[in-house]
Amino acid sequence: MTSWTALDDPSAKYRDETEAVTALLAARPLSPEQRASVRAQAVDLVRTARQSAKRQGVVESFLQEFSLSTREGLALMCLAEALLRTPDQDTRDRLIAEKIGGADWASHLGQSDSLFVNASTWGLMLTGKLVEVDDQARSDPPGFLRGLVERIGEPVVRRAVAQAIGIMGEQFVLGRTIESALKRAAKEGQICSFDMLGEGARTAADAARYEQSYAAALEAVGKGSKGAGPEAGHGVSVKLSALCPRYEATHEARVWTELYPFSWAGEHFDPTWATLTEHIADGTTVGFAVMVEGRCVGLTCFSLMDGVNGVTEIGGTYYRPDLRGGAVNPAAKRLMMGHAFDCGARRAVYRVDAINLRSRAAVLKLGAVEEALLRQDRITWTGRIRDTVIFSILDSEWPGVRDRLDARLATFA
Repeated sequence: MTSWTALDDPSAKYRDETEAVTALLAARPLSPEQRASVRAQAVDLVRTARQSAKRQGVVESFLQEFSLSTREGLALMCLAEALLRTPDQDTRDRLIAEKIGGADWASHLGQSDSLFVNASTWGLMLTGKLVEVDDQARSDPPGFLRGLVERIGEPVVRRAVAQAIGIMGEQFVLGRTIESALKRAAKEGQICSFDMLGEGARTAADAARYEQSYAAALEAVGKGSKGAGPEAGHGVSVKLSALCPRYEATHEARVWTELYPFSWAGEHFDPTWATLTEHIADGTTVGFAVMVEGRCVGLTCFSLMDGVNGVTEIGGTYYRPDLRGGAVNPAAKRLMMGHAFDCGARRAVYRVDAINLRSRAAVLKLGAVEEALLRQDRITWTGRIRDTVIFSILDSEWPGVRDRLDARLATFA
């Protein structure tokens, strides 16, 4: 299985297409056992969908009420799916009236192929059959709507679309609040990954509001999970674009500043620097500037140095964002650990914020061993109480770690 760290490797991310496709074609296909497992799960899903008489009855009533064929009803449901995330009933009603009245779905909702991408899924889940959407609806959505309006009337089509949204909402929207969603999920015996239905933040106020909503949802889900965890229990899908109003490739530096749990940027520099210099003055920290081609690109530190027990912590690390993931960090850590062990250290320690998966992966990639989780260990600059993961490398492990680091650094030469 490919690791997340490997996916972030530029040599893999920008691999030649022909080379990548050739490798995939040559890769070992699914084993007979895996194919059997996939088939069994697929059969089970189809049978479950077909046995859902309640859903089938809802759709049959919908088709009869509006005098729609199965294929016409399916097309309307796919069109209505795009309106499911409208923020409120009034906006939804006005949008339905505008788009149906002007027969201009295509310009608002994009290409027809994207509209009907879930058509087969909807047909199976709601009718228990493999039903294709109406041919004209797929090839000419405005023409399909005009014909439907001429046959049954615009007010009826508008009500049909509104009801189709309601059917889909009943299927996928478990509740207006996380509490009601959890209650319904428990009643129906479902395990869910909750989507908060929030769009990307446009302002800092939006981001703050979404952060509070996510925090409340995570707390509610955590309390209700009874220790099951997100794999065996409920989870929450978090959109980073909802937590940063400029979550865009062209604003990478701002994203790191606003989402990263540790900041040296802007107004945070002076107090963070003051704390660092205090630790340097009292002898608990030794700081190093990280230089590349004569320019300072970051810093890293020895801290909490315990000569009696032969333990030192390496941390307080910050690099310019465009240099993360390359040779700078392993090179700096190679020098620091080499110096520590040469001076008689028995153990080098790394402490990482538990939610900082990138840094945790980077420390593991150095060759460190994950040892423990310290719960509610400290308060971050944002006021969040963080859990801390402890990693270490022992002097007996250092020769092997050093050789692997040297080999890794040689690939950057």
